[in-house]
Amino acid sequence: MHWHLARARLTRYALFASLAAATPSVARAQAGDYVLNPLTGAPVTVALTPGTWSLQVFRGAWNPWGGPVVGCDISGTNCSQGWTTLFSYAVGAGPFTNVGPALWSTPALATANAPLETFVVGGAVPGTLRVIDDPYTDNIGTDLGVRLAVVTATPEPASLALLATGVLGLVAVGRRRRLD
Repeated sequence: MHWHLARARLTRYALFASLAAATPSVARAQAGDYVLNPLTGAPVTVALTPGTWSLQVFRGAWNPWGGPVVGCDISGTNCSQGWTTLFSYAVGAGPFTNVGPALWSTPALATANAPLETFVVGGAVPGTLRVIDDPYTDNIGTDLGVRLAVVTATPEPASLALLATGVLGLVAVGRRRRLD
């Protein structure tokens, strides 16, 4: 095999490898299921990357009044005291946003009706998830299982630069072949 053909083949493989490495990077390891304790309010910190994220309780409920369920309608909704999947999240140093403030007559109803929350992250920042209540000592219930998922990922600038470099390299290889 001629040296220039071997070099072109090696260059092509290097360019394909750089294109494969240039796929948008997302902290998928941070997307997943997290446990929030309504009896302690211990915060959970996660790494968030640019894109649209979603949060939803998939397991558990808690009662901030220690058990009494008051004022529910016939369907078990619109309670003045009852079971909830309420938790809060903050992106970066921003304020906490409440998710799921509705009150239900049973833990099962609260979990089944847990809302889906979506939010947009502009840059790589920490996120905090927690149950906020005062005092925690009168709460009853189980840990909340909260699912954090990436809805759409926004590529980081470094990934886009690497992708552009790979595409330009492929164009250069194609032009070189036409000239040969």
